[in-house]
Amino acid sequence: MKGRKRFVVVDTLGLPILFRIVPASVQESDGGPPAIGEAKNRSPCLSLVWADSGYNDKCVQTVREKYGITLEIVTRPDQGDKRRWTLPGAEPQPVDRGFRLLPHRWVVERTFAWILNNRRLVRDYEATIASSLGWLFIAFIRLLAQRLGMVAA
Repeated sequence: MKGRKRFVVVDTLGLPILFRIVPASVQESDGGPPAIGEAKNRSPCLSLVWADSGYNDKCVQTVREKYGITLEIVTRPDQGDKRRWTLPGAEPQPVDRGFRLLPHRWVVERTFAWILNNRRLVRDYEATIASSLGWLFIAFIRLLAQRLGMVAA
């Protein structure tokens, strides 16, 4: 296996409900619905999931039909057609550049940042998926212990 993909379902605080590690060849639209379904089994009150644009319409429909969960795609405001059409002689409108905070999406991005604070998880060093998953759990045990004041940062 050359590379892995992490499917992470978190609550609004960024704490994990589910980690699922699959080969990197698995597309978001194929690996997302089973991960969301497993998260629904672990957290029955789950009714709304925010995802990035890698999850397509097929995935949104599958999650709604199979699990009764609303999958809302969070897209960038400038996503789509990048061309700026102007009349001859008119000034083109400026294109927004740089960082823009996307609503709801930062929750998972923050979780990935917490994961990457652990050197062992920055790269995929593990030989098996089980050990990679174990290190993810260790990282969050450490994070929660720090928040509870049980260990020094």
